[in-house]
Amino acid sequence: AKSIYSADQESLLKVMARIRADAGLTQQALARKMAVSQSTVSDILRGQRRIDVIEWIGFCKACKVTPQQFLEELTFLLRRK
Repeated sequence: AKSIYSADQESLLKVMARIRADAGLTQQALARKMAVSQSTVSDILRGQRRIDVIEWIGFCKACKVTPQQFLEELTFLLRRK
């Protein structure tokens, strides 16, 4: 589906929210580390804007998780459906 409101997208947003919370980062702090605006981070985390792969790697680095760790958690959630 082309919709950004798919169940898989919801799982992605849940993983991002958990990882950001575990990193103890506010949206503002995350935005600074990713070199994007706070509104961009907000839009991504609310599902109003998709994140591209370069931004996603920046998200992982900012939150101090590897892309592999992120994908393992996302894959786990997706398999539970």
